[in-house]
Amino acid sequence: MIKNLMTKINRRIKIYLSSAFVLAILLFSASLLILKNSDHTSRTILKEKADIIAAAINLEYLAQLNGYNNDLYLPAYAKLKDQLYNIRCSDSAYKFLYIMGQTPEGEIFFFIDSQRPESPDFVSPGTIYKEISEEYLNAFEKEIKITVGPVTDRWGTMITALIPIKHPISGELMGVLGLDVLDNNWQSTIISRSLPIIVLMYLILFVFVGIVIFREYSRNYRFKRYGDRKIRGSKSSFS
Repeated sequence: MIKNLMTKINRRIKIYLSSAFVLAILLFSASLLILKNSDHTSRTILKEKADIIAAAINLEYLAQLNGYNNDLYLPAYAKLKDQLYNIRCSDSAYKFLYIMGQTPEGEIFFFIDSQRPESPDFVSPGTIYKEISEEYLNAFEKEIKITVGPVTDRWGTMITALIPIKHPISGELMGVLGLDVLDNNWQSTIISRSLPIIVLMYLILFVFVGIVIFREYSRNYRFKRYGDRKIRGSKSSFS
């Protein structure tokens, strides 16, 4: 009888542990989905922020830029530079903010960036973006608002929101605004946003497993004591 009871208990333990293992796999999959969803949401938010910035750009100033080094001496360039600089400095997450254009030959160049001339990251007007990612080109060729990356270039590894800037009347593409966030900061933000719910899920799993183990341990202990009493009783009968 005792042997049968112990067999049933061991079978239940195996079932519980198997269930916990399956649950752990499901929770791991859920964690990946949570991280993916958080990344998607953050990309949407970054794109929306960049869209607001693009809408605030003075198009009259932008129209005066030619994409050559002599733009540095234009009042319109100086005013746009101040605007971009102030916007970038308003949020510590923003690494770079700039406006790009495209030559008739299809090359992508920088109209203006948000860095001061003394900054090592400063890009002069007309600088060709040689290592541009294929993902960036969709903003020019398809004229769509997108968030791309992580993309690595001479300035680092970034997540970038790209917003086409169009003439309000003709609809002609005047340029593409880019807003960069460093990838390592991006990943840290994604993890910090997702971590509480992931930790909660695994905590529930551990509590569940702990309760199961405790209950089965208690049952084993009770049955062991019951078995010991039966054995002692049997010995007393033979005495």
